[in-house]
Amino acid sequence: MPNVAVFDLVHAAGKLHAFTHGRGTFVLSNFDLNGDAAVTCADVNIVKAAMGKKIGDAGFSALADLNSDNVINVRDLAMITRQLP
Repeated sequence: MPNVAVFDLVHAAGKLHAFTHGRGTFVLSNFDLNGDAAVTCADVNIVKAAMGKKIGDAGFSALADLNSDNVINVRDLAMITRQLP
């Protein structure tokens, strides 16, 4: 996220949305997808199970769409694996 003024913050569906003026909306995802208070291989498996799915497809998981581009792909997998201890 660039160094820019944030005019509104909204927490919805496990994600924090930061609304800016002129730079759009930025989303900070919660990487603990299964709610066990830790990012582990179980969270990675949630993303892996939905790989290749697009919004509207059977098996699509909004939780696994970490970059909010409506497709579960290697970018989402890379984001979650960087969070592993």
